[in-house]
Amino acid sequence: MNMKVALTTAFVAFLILSAAFGKSTDISNAQVSTLAMPEEYVDYTITQAGGVLWAKIEGTYPILYTGSDESIPMVYPIPPGTTNILVTLDNIELDWNNFTEVYPDDFHHTAIGDWQMISTTIEPFSGYFVLRIHYEHPVQMINGSYVFLYDLNIKE
Repeated sequence: MNMKVALTTAFVAFLILSAAFGKSTDISNAQVSTLAMPEEYVDYTITQAGGVLWAKIEGTYPILYTGSDESIPMVYPIPPGTTNILVTLDNIELDWNNFTEVYPDDFHHTAIGDWQMISTTIEPFSGYFVLRIHYEHPVQMINGSYVFLYDLNIKE
């Protein structure tokens, strides 16, 4: 898989996310809550350490929330061997857990294998907020080639 395919896959995942990211609550009272992510910023760096290629990911997601839910659970896929995970909401570090350990049958399916997921709960206010996710992972080798995939698929 080349970089163009990986970037296309990430873009398609983003489009799917954009279409599915809205949510409705309490329709009987005509209240609608939505999450909208009009753009995302992703920086990734691939380096070599000890003979192993490593990817460092910095994802920044400005999100508009219109609603009144006190908290929103979020789930995020991580590649195999991921370390140094940091999740922040408006520069405040959030606790996270290994979602797949709690729900062992719930993996995120990608073109290069099934990935575990982490989860956190955000407590947004109505308006804009910024979710940031940092992590590092070894670049996978598949069929003798190094393969990198950034697969954005935040779920709520």
